[in-house]
Amino acid sequence: MQDFILFLDNKMSNAYIYETLLDAEGLSKFPELYVYIHERESKRIVDGIANKIIVRSQYLQDYVNNNDDKLIVQPIPPVPITPFIPIAAEILKIQLT
Repeated sequence: MQDFILFLDNKMSNAYIYETLLDAEGLSKFPELYVYIHERESKRIVDGIANKIIVRSQYLQDYVNNNDDKLIVQPIPPVPITPFIPIAAEILKIQLT
């Protein structure tokens, strides 16, 4: 395998970098792999991540809504309100003999 050093600056295009990397790995000899990689790279990774986040948050939102519906449907049983009644303590004095 050959060693390549790429100096990245603002003037280099992504196509040049891809071509250089494909040549370095020998993938330019296999056009079907190049087409597969090119088609795969054309899809933005951010879109896939954003879709997963939307699906996950939607799932979480549905889960919370389902639990909220269960809580709303079940009526809260009434708790009888008992007033605070102070208990008087009786103090007995016992003599030891």
